[in-house]
Amino acid sequence: MLDNDPDNGKWVWRDIAAMAKHLNTMPLMLRRIDDTAPHEQTPPVAMPAKIELSNRHLGYIFTWYGTALATLALAYFKR
Repeated sequence: MLDNDPDNGKWVWRDIAAMAKHLNTMPLMLRRIDDTAPHEQTPPVAMPAKIELSNRHLGYIFTWYGTALATLALAYFKR
């Protein structure tokens, strides 16, 4: 694996702490405020990212098998 080269401005992989140190800044953290807690008593709370993946397997089956059948039909009728 390649290493980052901050002196030449080449970053191969994300290293937030090293980037902040090189730029002489504080590392930033993405935060989401919990609206149920009183804001004056608690600081912002870091929350995990919500990732939703689609589940369209049946559509993919029809697409790829349909493409395969169409390719076979074109190859057959081309003769």
